[in-house]
Amino acid sequence: MEGYLKEAGFEDVTLHAYRWPVGPWSKDPKLKELGKWSQLHLLEGLEGMVMALLTRVMGWELTEVQAWLGKMRAALENKGKKYHAYHDVKFVYGRKPMDKPGS
Repeated sequence: MEGYLKEAGFEDVTLHAYRWPVGPWSKDPKLKELGKWSQLHLLEGLEGMVMALLTRVMGWELTEVQAWLGKMRAALENKGKKYHAYHDVKFVYGRKPMDKPGS
């Protein structure tokens, strides 16, 4: 990812990579809070993320998508704390080059 910024001419490009939990299963208080928000984001946004792909590209019927979404939401709620899911998240930023004097 940082390669794109460097190719575009940015300087001092920095990459920060994190693993965010999905759900409140973490023992660390900060990660527990982050996990709650991450889970909520997925639960609320899941339909918007997949509807066009599954109906227009994959040819699914709306009822099929709704049934699949129900299963996905149940899995994401992870009631029995059976698994510990993560998001790999990357933040990349750089500095726009300063104009050189006399250019």
